[in-house]
Amino acid sequence: MRRWCFLVSLAAAIAAGVAGCGDAAREGPETVKVSGTVTLDGEPLAGAHVTFSPKTAGPPAFGETDDQGRFSLQTFEPGDGAIAGKYLITVTKMASQGAIEFEDEAAKEEYLRQHGDQASQVKFVNDVPDKYSNRKTSGLTAEISIGAKNHVELELTSK
Repeated sequence: MRRWCFLVSLAAAIAAGVAGCGDAAREGPETVKVSGTVTLDGEPLAGAHVTFSPKTAGPPAFGETDDQGRFSLQTFEPGDGAIAGKYLITVTKMASQGAIEFEDEAAKEEYLRQHGDQASQVKFVNDVPDKYSNRKTSGLTAEISIGAKNHVELELTSK
């Protein structure tokens, strides 16, 4: 009988220990799901970086658009959303100009040997009008609320 009580107690202790080993709740403010779409001149903008900067103190939320211009935000971990509040929004899409792709490492080394420093002159440009990359000039805002749908449509123009 004593052995049976010991085994039951041991099993209960193991079960309690395993139950406590799950993902610990993340500390910090509550986040809510936020999704949206970005268009430029009416067309979906793929590969753009979207940043929601709080109007007051707090961490920003960010996401990247897919081929259809859709995004979902994260603040602390993928897909967790944003903290409820008012936000200023920026959108950027950086692209390289002058980048050269090589078939293999030998071709790259040969090119660098022949062209030297010229080879490293790759420029990055924003494919989105500059005003959208600055939260003070973008004109893009959103208010994220607990219990709301929180879907944000960002309609950008190149003019």
